[in-house]
Amino acid sequence: WSLSMIGSWVSDTTVHCRVFGPISTRDVLRDAATMARVNAAGRAALATLRTTPHIDLPGLLRLSRSFAEASGLLASPRVRAAIDEALAAGGEASMVMLGEAVVSSVPISGATAHRVLRNPAHVL
Repeated sequence: WSLSMIGSWVSDTTVHCRVFGPISTRDVLRDAATMARVNAAGRAALATLRTTPHIDLPGLLRLSRSFAEASGLLASPRVRAAIDEALAAGGEASMVMLGEAVVSSVPISGATAHRVLRNPAHVL
């Protein structure tokens, strides 16, 4: 998922993002074992979404983190530490796909806040 997608599931809210660096999408796509794990984890996550009539931001972040862990993509110690910081603060967090970055429901060290709007502004 991406930050732009969560607006379709989540009411107006603030998320906190911390970017450490990129992850090469090309390298991930070229690794057959990684892609097998990504596909299996993705099928499981989509099955959960299909059977969940409404998902809030914490639920979406938990599902995303479960996907990141099951797929093997959550390998960065910095990302894991930032997620642990959010969980310790009583929030939820996950890795951003695909990047060495975190999105959290609570402020974390080095993160910037971003508003997610259900009805974004339109040019008239």
